[in-house]
Amino acid sequence: MEYTKAEARTLIGYADKEGNMHFFEGSMKGTIVAPRGDRDFGWSPIFQPEGHEKTFGEMNQEEKNGISMRRIALEQLQEFLER
Repeated sequence: MEYTKAEARTLIGYADKEGNMHFFEGSMKGTIVAPRGDRDFGWSPIFQPEGHEKTFGEMNQEEKNGISMRRIALEQLQEFLER
């Protein structure tokens, strides 16, 4: 089976009280693989993050949260709001 490179991205938008838009992006490179693991969330069983042996579908919640592109984007938003 041929595998395909992929990139998962999360984009969070924030509008301040003046109406200025700010965007925060988290991304993770990976590979599309044959389905493995939990199929509770759409593409989790076929996305294997770069540098990891498991798909998102095979990872427990703690593992996923530790490398999540959502976490990356939320951390950027948090840093922005704390300035």
